[in-house]
Amino acid sequence: QGPGHPGLPRLAHDIAYLWLEEGHYAHALPVFMATLSKVGEGERPVVLGSVGRAAAGAGDVSGYEWARQQLLDAPPGPGVAESWVDLARAAARLGRSADVEEAAQLAEAIARSRKEGQIRLLAESILSEIGDEVAVRAPVTVGTDNRSDRLARDLLRALQGSSYAPRTPAGV
Repeated sequence: QGPGHPGLPRLAHDIAYLWLEEGHYAHALPVFMATLSKVGEGERPVVLGSVGRAAAGAGDVSGYEWARQQLLDAPPGPGVAESWVDLARAAARLGRSADVEEAAQLAEAIARSRKEGQIRLLAESILSEIGDEVAVRAPVTVGTDNRSDRLARDLLRALQGSSYAPRTPAGV
């Protein structure tokens, strides 16, 4: 059905998430940003966590900080604790140990209050590693992948073709 299809933002997020997991941060970040204004308030925290991880992977500190600030304003509902786990991972990638600890503590507290056991365990494992040195990984350098480039452009074009305009913070 094209750009107006209601499932497009979810599909775009899922594709960008695969890119995120594979280290294709430059492809994932703009797609996450474009989907942010297209998802409901309940899905927004999950996208913000993805934005933070992609921005950190791409070395975009201002994008990471923007996502972190947006998530601080989110009420502790579904997906918020998981998003804080994502931001703890993002902070670790950037070498920001204080942010890692804060994000993991927030994730653990929200997960505990919402009885989200699996997310609570993830947050606790991050907190237990804080005593050790936080493992910082360099951004993955990925060669040009023309198919991913084309797909990213097509997804962005389709997302921008709907009646909503994506909100993009400065520097992202």
